Amino acid sequence: MTEYQEKLLNRLIDSYEKSRTYMGTNKNRQHFTIDISKLFPEYADESDFSSFKKINSDMQELKDIRFISLKIRSGEMIDKAELNAPLLDDIYNFLGRKPKKDTYAEAFDLFDKYKGFNPVLDSFCEEQTANIRANKSVKFLSANGDHTELENILIALKEIRNIQSETFYRDFSVKVYGDSKTFDSIADKVVGVLCRFDESANEDSVLADLNLIKNPGHIYFKGNAIIVIGGQKLDISGLSGDIGISSEMLRNVDSIKAGGKNIITVENLTSFHSYPENDDLVIYLGGYHNTLRRDFIKRIYSDNKDKKYLHFGDIDAGGFYILEHLKHRTGIDFKPFHIDIPTLKKYKSYCKPLTENDRKRLCLLLGRDYDDVIRYMFENNCKLEQEAIDEI
Repeated sequence: MTEYQEKLLNRLIDSYEKSRTYMGTNKNRQHFTIDISKLFPEYADESDFSSFKKINSDMQELKDIRFISLKIRSGEMIDKAELNAPLLDDIYNFLGRKPKKDTYAEAFDLFDKYKGFNPVLDSFCEEQTANIRANKSVKFLSANGDHTELENILIALKEIRNIQSETFYRDFSVKVYGDSKTFDSIADKVVGVLCRFDESANEDSVLADLNLIKNPGHIYFKGNAIIVIGGQKLDISGLSGDIGISSEMLRNVDSIKAGGKNIITVENLTSFHSYPENDDLVIYLGGYHNTLRRDFIKRIYSDNKDKKYLHFGDIDAGGFYILEHLKHRTGIDFKPFHIDIPTLKKYKSYCKPLTENDRKRLCLLLGRDYDDVIRYMFENNCKLEQEAIDEI
């Protein structure tokens, strides 16, 4: 089988498998044809006679074994090739290709196998089984019917929710697949599914939020505090700028005592760096916090329950969801800091309009602590990234 023959037959079968005839809903006989010059542009190139001869020869071979019929335009010029549907089983065997009905039956069983473990996995499986019933394309299912990548993604979506502590890609991959590189090869696709079916997920941090990281994690903080690590005392109020401690070092923290009145988490890195050095203890949150940051914040709270806990973030749907996530997962009553109407008014020229998705997500937040701000955002069609705020 030549490349020209393989491409033509696969394209004809693709057309057949997308048709009403395949679904059994077509009352009239359909013909599945392809314009040879459109499929192979070099065929119509008068300066490329060798390709013309090769394509003619390859098409004639397929005609001789009755896989296709040909419509000749003039002389030796082929106009169209038509699939000989009664010989489909032979054509599938010739190509080494599984019929879609077999591929989809296997995929259907696969989706059924992975339902019931978590909401994201359920939503993805339900969407894809609906696609199968409607004869639509199935995500991550290869054209030749190989389910390997699809099942690896389903496995990741199932197992990733069971990670209890910070875990490297490599270690997760070895544990789940018995191979150190498998997860890295599908990580972007897993992120895509997580973000699509979990509106609280952030593309840049969703895996880290679930404790899955490529490299060791660090926590960055600055301000007025004394931290004792392994019996060694460090007064960070005497330092200029921030410091970071690794996840390994966090296990050895004996105590953290804040000297000022406020503990403030900051959503974005730029805003964290530009936050003025004062008596506040300021922690870089990095969007949705993972176990590492959550444990650090809870440790601070255990030593500083008398302090005021504030969160400084974007004034948009994502920012509110991050604040809600922070409060829910730490059990600490964080209050919004500069996430208010005066800030929106002051930085009006930096505001951006709301998207339809923004409005839907904000509606779901009504009835909590942010109604006045959200209604103002609706009325004035605005949202604001915290990097625009230059005065604290």
